[in-house]
Amino acid sequence: MQLTKQREDEIQGLKMRLRFREAAIKRLESVASGKISAEIHLLKEKEEQLKEIEVLRNQVDRNQEVTRFAMENLRLKEEIRRLKSFYEEGERERMNEQIMMLQNKLLEALDWKLMHESDPAPVQKGSSELGMHIENDLNLLTSSQASPWRTSINEENEFLRVQAIQNQSELDALHRQLVFCVDEKDKLERQLNDLEKELEFERSSKAVLMEESKKGQIEPS
Repeated sequence: MQLTKQREDEIQGLKMRLRFREAAIKRLESVASGKISAEIHLLKEKEEQLKEIEVLRNQVDRNQEVTRFAMENLRLKEEIRRLKSFYEEGERERMNEQIMMLQNKLLEALDWKLMHESDPAPVQKGSSELGMHIENDLNLLTSSQASPWRTSINEENEFLRVQAIQNQSELDALHRQLVFCVDEKDKLERQLNDLEKELEFERSSKAVLMEESKKGQIEPS
């Protein structure tokens, strides 16, 4: 919206300057034909030149925005350079490696937990005698007094459960950080593109104004 308003103001300024030029040409023709005196022409010329100077002064004031755009452009380029180095210098790969490592640790912990449940089912080997030995061992384990081994297994399971929760939390945090970095990079690139377009427009407008000013200086002669 601001860029559109600025462009409309600059177009209006160019139209006003063109009207001044056309009026000056008509007055010169009138002077040549004797319709008006040279003194009247010079007075009008001075008046319109003052108006044109005011128009140019306003446009120069607006062109100070170019400096702000340039500074913002540099800042955004530095941010993009930092984010690019984040990707190009292996930071993203290291983060992915950390994520994979945490995933593997989580899977290992869950696998270990499944293999060492506190009440595992007896494994049948096809031999009734072996099955009876296993069943007797399980009966001993489930007796009224828990053995130190059973207590140790329960503690280990609890430790692994807590560790799995912590690993999952770290994994989620890394995922969020990665998504945030990607979003920030995209947003900064969009802002940089917008500012570059505005800067290019400012430069082209300034070039047009300078060209018009040169033409205006040549025409009276």
